[in-house]
Amino acid sequence: MKKDLDALKNPLKLFAYIGLQLSYKFRSSYVPFLPTTLDIEPNNWCNFRCDHCQVTHWDKPKAQLDISSFSDITRQFPNLSDVKVQGMGEPFLNKSTIELLEFLDKKNIKTSTISNGSVLTEKLITRLSKLKHMKIGFSLDGGTKQTFEGIRIRGNFEKVTDNVKSLIAAAPNLDAQFWVVVSKENYKECGEIVNLAKRLGVAKVTFQTFMTNWGKTDMEKIISDKNADEASVTSHIESAKELGSGQGIQVDRYSGNQFTAEKPCKWPWTSMMIDSTGNVIPCCVIADAETMNFGNVFEQKIDKVWNSDEYKKFRKQHSEGDIPTICKDCYKL
Repeated sequence: MKKDLDALKNPLKLFAYIGLQLSYKFRSSYVPFLPTTLDIEPNNWCNFRCDHCQVTHWDKPKAQLDISSFSDITRQFPNLSDVKVQGMGEPFLNKSTIELLEFLDKKNIKTSTISNGSVLTEKLITRLSKLKHMKIGFSLDGGTKQTFEGIRIRGNFEKVTDNVKSLIAAAPNLDAQFWVVVSKENYKECGEIVNLAKRLGVAKVTFQTFMTNWGKTDMEKIISDKNADEASVTSHIESAKELGSGQGIQVDRYSGNQFTAEKPCKWPWTSMMIDSTGNVIPCCVIADAETMNFGNVFEQKIDKVWNSDEYKKFRKQHSEGDIPTICKDCYKL
């Protein structure tokens, strides 16, 4: 695992990281260091039509990054240590995504992505298996065919599970997990999902019990209608944890980013998301430049964007407890 620690041992990267943390601690509007972590969206479309996802409800022209534009982005961030290559689309629909992951892997930069698992080919699985610094999550919202395909519209349960099994077999040491968005449609299958993970060789399952409205009021009713009873959800997840413990499966619960005015979100100070057209977006929970963006990395120098008046105002709002409306879904106010 030595190579995984190389980025932390790099003095310049470590210095930048500490500088970013101090900027957050002291709530500085001006941040003199560029982020060491990024989310970069390789493409903005998906082959599934999940109702809780904002992609299903928007009508945008398809866009994607090629290896050249991706390199242009990363060159602007000299101290990168960690990149999530994923946004509001199925990342492997972009044929260049594997190149992007390999490009970063060769630079000893940690990478992660979340996939619906539907388009993994034998050739792609072979290339993924050779990556040394990657984590991969598979969105899997049901332990049975009926539930999975009822949520993951246009998905094929057998195809997805076969692909996951093939990847794990090819790369048994791969850091892989199931990422499950829990709703009233699937909470009773938490145990089934853990059993499925065991059968496929996936060693970790995370149950996400928070569904974001993506900073959009028109998504609020769609999301709220899918929420299950909290006590019932907790009961099923606790049972799944016990089941996982007996099978060597790590089971976690992610309840969302519950920030407060006293302890605000770190994203404005430490990271950003760049979409498939180069727009700089506050975070992966907003993930739509039409909701908010601060500029474009192909049109402006990133240091100018990072400390623009708009970005500094955004930080000041968070530091003073004047939380922007689009961010309130992540706060306990």
